[in-house]
Order: sequence, then C-alpha cells, then structure tokens
Amino acid sequence: MAWLKSDDEDNDGSSKCIYSGSGKTPLLCAAGGFVGLAAAMVLEHIYVLVLVAKTPPPIAWDPDSAFTNTITWQAGLFFVTTWICFAVGEILLLIGESLHC
Repeated sequence: MAWLKSDDEDNDGSSKCIYSGSGKTPLLCAAGGFVGLAAAMVLEHIYVLVLVAKTPPPIAWDPDSAFTNTITWQAGLFFVTTWICFAVGEILLLIGESLHC
C-alpha cells in the first residue's frame, strides 16, 4: 500500500491510497490466524475438560440441588459465550485482513 499525491480535479489535490497486491497474502495470513486460534481454543477446552475429569472434587455437591444446577447452566453459558465471542472476533479478523485500502 502506498499513499500518492493525486492531481485529479475530483480529489482537490489530496492523497490517494494505492494498493499494490492482490490481497491474497493478507487473506491467507488471516485464515492461518483463524485456524491457529481455533486449534488453540479446542486444545484449551480439551485440556480443561481432561483436567477436571481426572481431579477429584474438592467438595461433595448434591447433584439434585438447585445450586449445582445453576452452576452447571452458568458453566454451559460461559462455554457457549466464549465460542460465540471467538467466532465474532475471527470473522472480524478475516474481514479486516481481506479489506483493501
């Protein structure tokens, strides 16, 4: 990308952005970042799930209590919210990387 002084009558002598590439490199970099972050998210969640499954609980909770059900729903909500925010961030990353000047 380069900023060039424009002599057009329409631009009143202002600068014009000239993009020298096809945009494939930024798009491929964004796609690589997307795949890398997705893999990191999956590995992180797998690690946490395996760690939680192998660790004995510090306290014994009644599985039928309202508190346990609330904690379960909150954990599920945070898990889904994390993935939704991740997806939105990744989409914005791809859009930002694929835009030209």
